[in-house]
Amino acid sequence: MASDPRNEAADDGAPTTVAHLADAVDRLRERIDRQDAIIGRLVADLDAERGRRRGYERCLAELDRDHQSRPAVELRVDEGDTGCEIGDVWIGGLPVGKLAENTKDRTRDLQTSIETLAERLERVERGEVDPSELVAQSSGPELSELLPLHRHYLRATTLEPRDHDLAPNQELAGRTFPFLADQAVPRGDGELVLTSPNVRDVIERKVATPALARRLPEVESPSRETVKRVMEFVDRFGTDLFEMRRAKDTGRTTNEIVIDRAAWLEYAEGLTDGSNSEPDVDSTETDDGALAPEAGTALERSENATRTSTDRGGL
Repeated sequence: MASDPRNEAADDGAPTTVAHLADAVDRLRERIDRQDAIIGRLVADLDAERGRRRGYERCLAELDRDHQSRPAVELRVDEGDTGCEIGDVWIGGLPVGKLAENTKDRTRDLQTSIETLAERLERVERGEVDPSELVAQSSGPELSELLPLHRHYLRATTLEPRDHDLAPNQELAGRTFPFLADQAVPRGDGELVLTSPNVRDVIERKVATPALARRLPEVESPSRETVKRVMEFVDRFGTDLFEMRRAKDTGRTTNEIVIDRAAWLEYAEGLTDGSNSEPDVDSTETDDGALAPEAGTALERSENATRTSTDRGGL
């Protein structure tokens, strides 16, 4: 029986087709192997890149922490000022520029004092000045004889804030000291009185300065609580001369600072005597019982003398 030509053709080509398929499979396997190798390298590169990224992130975090830990540097210039000075530099919320200026000023003052003392010493050695005269020029009240409130005033006005160790309201109370009797109103026999509004006026009009307001903002517009605390410290450090009387105890509308007029005049006289002046008690009184300007002048002279003694020995 005759065979089918189509089957013969198929049978003759089968080996060729299988061989071609085998070659194709081999080529595909090689291609897959190459792709696997490329993928492996890409995976390794990706892992390395991720490692570098983690390292960069750690460095960035460390830099950020370092930046956050560094104090902020800023310039604080008063409104209206057209230029900047070293005193306008603040670092980490601290007036570093002003501290540097103060240190420079204090160094210059100390140098001047040293030069003055050296000159005086030379004059004494040459016999041009009697040493007893220098002792007489330095006379003044001893610090131990001053009211604590008076000493706080001297500390607040002659020392840097970091040196006088006074709380803000204590400092304000000390700074009111020279103005209390002057602003007080006579009442009855032997009393000088300041109400809470009077004390607020003293703080705002007599004590407040732009420089002080930058450090103690409440000085420009003291709250009722600030005024009350200042009055309490005046009472505490004013010993027997200054007394705070509370409205709830007196039945009056406001708290008051009451000054013993006779004791104040005696204190002012002692300061005057201590600074080589010659006023008497009558010269410090007015017809209405208030203190005349001479008492305030004597107080200022005494404070100047006390500052001199402070420069020699400190507080």
